[in-house]
Amino acid sequence: MMVSWLLFLIFALLQVADVRTTDKSILEGAIKANPVVRWVMDKLGDRWWLVKLLPLAGGVVLLAHQAWMALLVLNVIFGFVVWHNYKLGSK
Repeated sequence: MMVSWLLFLIFALLQVADVRTTDKSILEGAIKANPVVRWVMDKLGDRWWLVKLLPLAGGVVLLAHQAWMALLVLNVIFGFVVWHNYKLGSK
């Protein structure tokens, strides 16, 4: 149970980091590669980060089912996304 909570906490922090690094990389001239998120950004403007509530809700479901392996895989994926955004925003 503790492992699932820890993985969920990391997942939630990665969502915040994704928003922050995405915003920074866009300010540096990058274009969001994910067409769905790009569409949401066009529609919601500065409130685009609200879309991050969806993966967080999914994370809560995974936490409730103690699907720690799925949370671990998602953390690896979002860790890569944040790292990639950070690289783009650091140019």
